[in-house]
Amino acid sequence: MRKESKSKDDLLEYIAKLENENDKLKTKMKTRKSQGNKEKKKSSNDDDTSGVRLEGDSVPKVDVSAWKDFFLDDGILDQLAKVGFGAPTQIQAECLPAAIRDRRDIIGAAQTVSCDFYY
Repeated sequence: MRKESKSKDDLLEYIAKLENENDKLKTKMKTRKSQGNKEKKKSSNDDDTSGVRLEGDSVPKVDVSAWKDFFLDDGILDQLAKVGFGAPTQIQAECLPAAIRDRRDIIGAAQTVSCDFYY
């Protein structure tokens, strides 16, 4: 039984969910980092913007030209820029072209920054 392709609204909703999950992971990583580096002082040159959210028409968008090879809809590219995903990760770059071209589900495994594996 073949799944129906997702609508643009479904994809935008999925991207919003990914953005939310990304925010949670950033918070988790920030907590782990602060616990591991309690003795170290944070440099005044740190550009840590996690938790900062910019909104409005005048917010500079992220360059998403690395996503152009995926032939994504302009609305999806706009959302990727809005959430700050300038380039695909290695596993996305390897899996998404086939998933989009062949309209297939993909299951992948990739190591995270924290050395955990998510499937």
